[in-house]
Amino acid sequence: MSQEKQKPDIIIDHTIRRMNFESKLEKEKEKQAADAVLEEKEQKIPKDESEKESEKDSKESDKIILMIIASLVIVFLLIFGIRLLVKQQQTQIQEREYNNYKFLNISGLWMTEVQNPRTKKIYQVPLHFGPWELEDIKINGNIDQRFNSSKIYITFDPEQKDLGYVTISVSELSNSLAQAFGANLIAACTKNLTGCENRPIVTCSTTNDTVIYISQESNESRIILRGNCVTIQGQKYSVVKSTERFIYQIYDVMN
Repeated sequence: MSQEKQKPDIIIDHTIRRMNFESKLEKEKEKQAADAVLEEKEQKIPKDESEKESEKDSKESDKIILMIIASLVIVFLLIFGIRLLVKQQQTQIQEREYNNYKFLNISGLWMTEVQNPRTKKIYQVPLHFGPWELEDIKINGNIDQRFNSSKIYITFDPEQKDLGYVTISVSELSNSLAQAFGANLIAACTKNLTGCENRPIVTCSTTNDTVIYISQESNESRIILRGNCVTIQGQKYSVVKSTERFIYQIYDVMN
């Protein structure tokens, strides 16, 4: 009987031991699994950081490449633009000949060389219009000996509109007369108004000295010679054309 009673006890004892062993084994497996997960996480974190660093380096590299490409494009455009500008400037220069005078069109101005009849010195004369563009402007009348006085008054009406064109005419005329004749030029007005306080008041009939009157009273472009006076007529750019017609006349470019 005692042996039969002991036999179940042995079986129970073995069963408990096996269960304890299996429980330990299961816990060991769980621990190993947990350690594996933790190790994987630990390995994954630096991997992600490495990927981020790699991605950052890649972006920086892309930026550098884009900057290099942009710089090359800018350099190309600058070189191309400079060449195009030089080519345009070269194509803008035109040549023409008129009455044995050679004309070059540079930046919109017709330039020729003329000689001072007294000093024989050569001067360059840049004007807005070529003489072939001014052939329809008539010159009427005659001047007398008074026109050769030592003083030349260039006068205008300060009440006229579009005085900017008169300013261009006066400037071109003054430069040409000073070069051609070394004349003593005096800026004047026909009326004592604002802007003329310090200028002499001169008309064709108030002096025996030489008078050149720039007038915009008529829209007809023409030049009137009368004794000691030359009246240059026209409105806006027409008065500039009449002025340049007179300049070509005094240089004998046009007859």
